[in-house]
Amino acid sequence: MGVFTRWLLMFALCLPAAAHAADPGHKTLTIGISQFPNSFNPNTDSLAVKQYILAMARPDMTTFDKDWHLICYLCVALPNIADGTAHTETGPDGKPRIAETFTLQPHAAWDDGVPVTTKDVLFSLKVGQYPKSGYSDVELYQGDSADTIDSIEALDDKRFVVTRKGAPCDYQNLNNFRIVPAHLEQPVFDADPDMYRLHTRYDADPSERGLYYGPYRISHVERGSSVELMPNPAWWGKAPYFTRIRIQAFENSATLQSALASGEIDYLPGEGGMPENVALTIARHYPGRYHIEIKPTLADQHIDFDLQDRMFRDVRVRRALLLAVDRFTINTAIFDGIYQLQTSFIAPRDPVFTDQVAAYGYDPAQAASLLDQAGWKAGPDGMRRDRDGTVLTFHLATTSGDRRREELEQALAWYWRQVGVDVHIANQPARILFGQTLKHGQSWDTALYSWMMSPGGSPRSQYATASIPTEANAYSGENFLRWSSPVMDGLLNDIDTACQPDRNLEAWHKAQALYADQL
Repeated sequence: MGVFTRWLLMFALCLPAAAHAADPGHKTLTIGISQFPNSFNPNTDSLAVKQYILAMARPDMTTFDKDWHLICYLCVALPNIADGTAHTETGPDGKPRIAETFTLQPHAAWDDGVPVTTKDVLFSLKVGQYPKSGYSDVELYQGDSADTIDSIEALDDKRFVVTRKGAPCDYQNLNNFRIVPAHLEQPVFDADPDMYRLHTRYDADPSERGLYYGPYRISHVERGSSVELMPNPAWWGKAPYFTRIRIQAFENSATLQSALASGEIDYLPGEGGMPENVALTIARHYPGRYHIEIKPTLADQHIDFDLQDRMFRDVRVRRALLLAVDRFTINTAIFDGIYQLQTSFIAPRDPVFTDQVAAYGYDPAQAASLLDQAGWKAGPDGMRRDRDGTVLTFHLATTSGDRRREELEQALAWYWRQVGVDVHIANQPARILFGQTLKHGQSWDTALYSWMMSPGGSPRSQYATASIPTEANAYSGENFLRWSSPVMDGLLNDIDTACQPDRNLEAWHKAQALYADQL
């Protein structure tokens, strides 16, 4: 993978301010976020703030609880080979595969009162398997891995059998199979399947009744600004506590901080709110006013390279750019030392993590030597490297308005210029960066952003060749690097199917070693 440096996001924040005086019962909640979703369709991208909002309105079929245990949410119970709700069989290729039976919650209903049934399940699979669906998890629907869904059979209105193309170790995990309402979305899809991703009801009218089935429903959206949620009258579970939730987006970290200080917002989530070091600074300035929860997560900050660029296809350049940066000093000076410097795409808390991989310290002399070897020679002043008359320069992009990332960009640019590399900052709104630029692979060189992994979750959607977004698959998939490695593809297959603990862990460790070597 073309990532050259990672910082593990170690803190998730909760910063409730004083309750609004007009709401003595604390029944309304205003949440601040620093980005706004470019779409509310649950399948078309994985922007963290969108998934954060949708978790209140349409939780996934299965999910991880706070102790990292896989549990059912929209389903009744996880299928299990031991009790016969899952079984192995021989596929058309002569290899074993798994069929598993899921049962939907009996009282589950969309917020217009229409029951959630297997019609929704079958339609959602139909869309996902359409080549131009634009779904982000292309491997789940259109891939050829063990985890890929081959077919779904409806047994009745509430029970269905999922058959995989192989026998994945985590066959019970159906987290990324996100259903949509057939009674609303099917007419849109049938009218023009190629354009469905642009005409989905989730974007045409995200507050339309019938799009959600969770404890809350999205009741109003101001594009680029705010989202309001109200309790879903069709919700079958415990009644939600708040009578109204407002999620307000702010264009930059400074206005977000001001809104918190003024009491305009009550709460900031670490997934899309205030930078961790800023939150801690506020807490020091206003002791006792804010409650802060700090928890380690599986998120990380990293930089992706566009490997379509000949400059970045040379691993010596990628290694040089990492060696040129003093990450320890950046972490201390900008982030109060709260981050953990990464050597892998896996967080140290994850049981599959290994530190037995290539590590890169701060060595500008070695960085310069590698650039020389790659043909990028320094000018007479020792700066402004070029090769055959082409100057070594590139653009660095991140989500605009995020002060933490902007400070990090400035530090990175300064270090790189010390070894003769010219860097230009070219930030974009999150909806543009993730919804267009990275997906389409146009007009970008490097990008700084975060990934949120699930415990032991396969990184196939980020690193598999089949997950590269292309025009042919309507730019589905999340391998924005366009990294194609037969070795990594093989290791990803082992991660998915080698269920013996020792062999599975070996595959994970080899994948991390390859990642660290190739950066």
